[in-house]
Amino acid sequence: MFLLATFQPVTAAPSEYSAITKESSPREGERTGRLFVGKDGVRTEYEVNDEKLVQIVNFSTQEVYLLNPGKRSFMRRSIEQAGSAGSGHPSQEAPSADPCAGQQGLICKSLGREDVHGRKAVKWLLTPRGDGQDSREVTLWLDHERHTPLKQVMPDGVTMSLRLLGKETVNRRQTEKWEMTVTGTGDSSNV
Repeated sequence: MFLLATFQPVTAAPSEYSAITKESSPREGERTGRLFVGKDGVRTEYEVNDEKLVQIVNFSTQEVYLLNPGKRSFMRRSIEQAGSAGSGHPSQEAPSADPCAGQQGLICKSLGREDVHGRKAVKWLLTPRGDGQDSREVTLWLDHERHTPLKQVMPDGVTMSLRLLGKETVNRRQTEKWEMTVTGTGDSSNV
């Protein structure tokens, strides 16, 4: 499963805390992870296909690290390069309305506005530069207000969409509750 997601530049977390995360899907069952939030960054630990992965967002250096301890490998990117899916903290500056901003090798064409689950969105066609790349096009709907992905259709037909379910208070924190649905090319789907 591939999701187009970007990190936004972020400010330091307002307070330090940790949490256990739970994710469930019909095919993979339930899995847990850990989240650590501090004034200088966020660390997320989780397992994918029996491999432990660690993601660290460092606010002071504005870098994101993805570590795979089992393979003794890591990847380092700037928050701007990695782009908004992960920190859960407010951004310092608004994300770009153009999904191709700062991306080389990608052509973006606006296809107008549509509603996605009751939210106004701008529909984009993203095409890799180069000959014969049309088969790898991605259709993306960016939230008009936040410029974050609400829906995308991958070249293989896999579709991901987000729906805002409402606002809730969790542990005295005001939160938004979102539902993500990923639908495969057959009848398979995960919510």
